Amino acid sequence: MEADASAAGRPESADRRDILRLSGGRTLSAAPFLVAGILNITSDSFSDGGRWADPDRAAERARQILREGAHILDLGAESTRPGAADIGPDEERRRLAPVLDRIFALRAEDGASSFYLSIDTRRAQTAAYALGAHAGHTGARPADMINDISGGAYDPAMDEVLATCKPAYVLGHCPVPPENMRGYACPGDVVDVLLDWFTTRLTALVKAGLPEECVCLDPCIGFGKSDAQALRILASLPRFAALGRPLYIGISRKSLLGATTGLPAERRDAAAAALSALLLSRGARIHRVHNVEYCLSALKTAYAVLAAGNPQEPHAALDARPGGACALFRAVHE
Repeated sequence: MEADASAAGRPESADRRDILRLSGGRTLSAAPFLVAGILNITSDSFSDGGRWADPDRAAERARQILREGAHILDLGAESTRPGAADIGPDEERRRLAPVLDRIFALRAEDGASSFYLSIDTRRAQTAAYALGAHAGHTGARPADMINDISGGAYDPAMDEVLATCKPAYVLGHCPVPPENMRGYACPGDVVDVLLDWFTTRLTALVKAGLPEECVCLDPCIGFGKSDAQALRILASLPRFAALGRPLYIGISRKSLLGATTGLPAERRDAAAAALSALLLSRGARIHRVHNVEYCLSALKTAYAVLAAGNPQEPHAALDARPGGACALFRAVHE
């Protein structure tokens, strides 16, 4: 397939494929892993809707996420769960503004300046606002990343904002908007669809003026994919890693974990941590989670084993093949 051929022809070094360029020209290594802590300031997110909608509570939650060890704070003001309504740019900005004020103030506190700020939005207008909102805070740097589940499909103006501001960009894949997502499954071979999407959008973004080093790839588990498709995507992560950009994975509390464990969303954190540890060996570099402490502990332990087995080349895990020992994934190939 064309996407595979393109990826196979790239002589990417392990160092270059793990480098993520941030706004302001700064760089961040995604190796061996990064953890993004989720902060939803929404009223209707699927697992914690409404808990952090108050700006003061949101700021305290941000502190907690950072105390637990998150490298990235991923801030979202609109729910993108299946069936969620489109709130529009004005309401999204109304929710974001007071929380961003507190987050920029938090960056000035001793010991808190090292975290990276990601804005979870599919709107160019919101992205531009968030990337410039730091201007009123002396010494504050802008948001570092834009996390867009639509990969630019929702708002074509996103490419121009990205090319101008050059933040890190989480290039997602969501074949239908959230309001139409319930019960939807991506048509065709989901792995081939994703490979084509990532290749096409990477090409377009670079042509628009966003350096490829700014981009990481998110297959968006749970967004317009069935649980069976999600398993196949996760089993095929090395094929996406071959595209040469860091893989960003969000499986925390998703319905996939409910299907495999039978547990409600609030009790899926242990399963998410275990799966994150497994996915590290398959090329997942950035892990977006609700429970940072659980995930970070699992990733540290998994990486210790991987590094002990590959002392000269800790990135050799990226060469893993689909399949493996875990029955969860083996079942996909039977």
